[in-house]
Amino acid sequence: MLGSLTRVPPIAWYMRMLRTYPYRTNGTTAAILMGIGDGIAQRREARQNSPRKPLRLVTLVQPNSILNNGFTIDLPRTLVMSTWAGIMGTFWTRAFRALDHRFQHTPKIPGVLAKVSIAALLIAPITNGLFLSIVTTAEVTLDSPHPTPALVFSRVQKKLHDEWWNTFVASCSFWPACNLINWMFLPQHMRVLFGGLMSTVWNVYLSLVQHRESDQEAQLQSCSPSSSRKPTHTRVDVSACIMSSNHCEDEKKDVEDQVE
Repeated sequence: MLGSLTRVPPIAWYMRMLRTYPYRTNGTTAAILMGIGDGIAQRREARQNSPRKPLRLVTLVQPNSILNNGFTIDLPRTLVMSTWAGIMGTFWTRAFRALDHRFQHTPKIPGVLAKVSIAALLIAPITNGLFLSIVTTAEVTLDSPHPTPALVFSRVQKKLHDEWWNTFVASCSFWPACNLINWMFLPQHMRVLFGGLMSTVWNVYLSLVQHRESDQEAQLQSCSPSSSRKPTHTRVDVSACIMSSNHCEDEKKDVEDQVE
């Protein structure tokens, strides 16, 4: 089945590019797949009416009979995420080759288990921490009119405190099974590609995790722009905002009744 698919001209060309230019091909593939994953995450957020940054939105699809609200995307966010994924696609190409070389003389099953364990328990915790730190730094720089090192450091520290452990646990429940299949059944030049396809699902999760806190802060700011309260009080502030809005609506109805 796989052999017949590789004879299809576009797939055959792609496979040739994987063998000839493995680093740039895997890096580009990873960046594109991250863009798709982030787009899916943003679509999910839009359906849940999560707060978004209007000045950063770009309309890709106008409202139509299929998409009533069209489709808009936070382009700077997607570019940051895709750039990170492109770098990591290149990194994992080299990492997979290094692990294959290190365990090339080890019996297959023990070697595969060793590589899966190293990727999950040693490499992934570092890359997850780098992801949260670098992407948070880039987005704080983009969002803040006057970003300072202290502001960036505090945001990165909070992001790592809130999300690093959960991301590590999630990666341990997802990637070992994927890498087990990868190293057991796929040739070397296709392993990062398979990982990239699996990462489309993972990228949706990463995007949601990375922007979970910023969504809460945007909701707080939309309710009370001048508020300096901490994000831990988001529920109280939002409730107060809703109560105020309802009070205004009641007053409006009273005025309309008096006019009638």
